Amino acid sequence: MLASTPLASSPVAADAEDGGDGGTSKPKKVYIRRRGNILLFDTAEQADAYIEAEEQAQAAIDEAKSRGAKKRIAARVLKDVDKPEEVISIGALERVIDAQQLPFDMVALLKQQDYQRIAEIQRDIQRMIDEEEEFLLLFT
Repeated sequence: MLASTPLASSPVAADAEDGGDGGTSKPKKVYIRRRGNILLFDTAEQADAYIEAEEQAQAAIDEAKSRGAKKRIAARVLKDVDKPEEVISIGALERVIDAQQLPFDMVALLKQQDYQRIAEIQRDIQRMIDEEEEFLLLFT
């Protein structure tokens, strides 16, 4: 079920990476862009199940009367589905890139749907922040 819906953009599989073990490669990760976030899944099946559960939740929410009922329905429908391995907030990442004056063009990466590269940038920035915090702890 990879069709686009108003809630969904099509999952994008990352290219398999060479593991350096004579040609075998890691399985492809699947990225989905949702409401200002990029969701990373281990398999296309997990991504499909998540999309389907989200669609079911939205249909149930559309029928619910009260705000509380809508929240309970969404939580119940989504509780049994595999959650994303990683969630990247596009807005938060853009703010960090701007504040640190890092040389990344998020607009171009998003247009190209290069979610794998965006995830790598997120991990690199997190690594830099962790190292900076570690450095500050050593000298305090």
